[in-house]
Amino acid sequence: MGIVSFAVKSYRFYKSADKEGITKVSLFDDVAALKRLVEAIVNGKYKTVKKRNFLKVALGFLYLFSAVDFVPDFIPFIGWVDDVAVLFIIYRSLKGEIERFKAWEQSQPKIIKVRKLKSKAKA
Repeated sequence: MGIVSFAVKSYRFYKSADKEGITKVSLFDDVAALKRLVEAIVNGKYKTVKKRNFLKVALGFLYLFSAVDFVPDFIPFIGWVDDVAVLFIIYRSLKGEIERFKAWEQSQPKIIKVRKLKSKAKA
């Protein structure tokens, strides 16, 4: 796949997100949920994730943080297009898993931390 072809496909994918009802607010909410999902998996709290979905996340982030890139990042704008495309691909393919995780989160008992207030009693 050529660089131009990859950039065009990435742009089309980005534009299609708006048609699917993905707003900035829901995107940021889901990215935050993806972070919590990964933390819950690593901590062993969320065990219902499919191995295939976990592998997608792991490989996607490995690509994002590795030195190997389809398009070098030092090229302005175009260098970041492949990274953004990988993020959108991960997000789109895991949308169902993110929704299941958020539902699971809501079903978990809430733990409220209570701090003891210091009294200002005069001696």
